[in-house]
Amino acid sequence: IWGANAVNGVINLVSKSARDTQGGLIYGGAGNVQLALGGARYGDRIGESTYYRVYGNYQLGDDYRMPGGAPGDDSWDLGKVGFRLDHYADPGSQLTWQGDAYTGNIADRVGSQSGFNTLGRWTRHYSERAGLEIQGYVDRFQRDDDLTNYRTDIADLSIQQTLGLGGRHDVILG
Repeated sequence: IWGANAVNGVINLVSKSARDTQGGLIYGGAGNVQLALGGARYGDRIGESTYYRVYGNYQLGDDYRMPGGAPGDDSWDLGKVGFRLDHYADPGSQLTWQGDAYTGNIADRVGSQSGFNTLGRWTRHYSERAGLEIQGYVDRFQRDDDLTNYRTDIADLSIQQTLGLGGRHDVILG
């Protein structure tokens, strides 16, 4: 849920595994505010049970206009590269490792931003309604501009156990 009601819910983004995105993909576009965007992705297989995907993309945004028509001096650009690796040791488990790195300019190049992140996750399904997931995540964001220079580092470790309780209920612990 996006918008005013987002504070009352959970936003869960689900991405496709590298196994589900094999082959190549190229895309591009342009517009009056989103001046240019483009990227490429390629996925393949390593052995019988390991899949990978790599990608790169670039976006260039123009200035938004002020009420009087003058440029807002808020143009930006951003380049990003990343990867994902999925390994299926057996039908009930999956090991995922993914990462991204990016850099760009903000506000007509008076500032820059850059960062990277990586995530590792092991998932084990014991049955249709029972499983275990262990995930670690590291993120770094850095911004340097005329107003501020700062860096944010985040590390997260989570463990989640799901158990079926009766015919209609599940218990999730974490």
